[in-house]
Amino acid sequence: MVIHPYKHNGLWVFDDEATGLVKEPFVAGADEVIELMVQKLPDPENGFNLIFSATAFPGHDLELIWKRPDQGGNWYYSAALEMEG
Repeated sequence: MVIHPYKHNGLWVFDDEATGLVKEPFVAGADEVIELMVQKLPDPENGFNLIFSATAFPGHDLELIWKRPDQGGNWYYSAALEMEG
């Protein structure tokens, strides 16, 4: 699965044509995880491909473990970053 996060009005957001989401913001710490993930990317504010999967795959940069559902979303934990979002 792939999404293309980008910054809009200072927020990390993404669009998902399949579900009708437009400028859907990352919230509750997910935005902070993204800030740390993109530090070495050139110009990530204009967008980058975020590839994710339910299982680990070769070449992955970060593992996020599903923790719990919450208000229609989900919380994940990164041991590498020692943070939740």
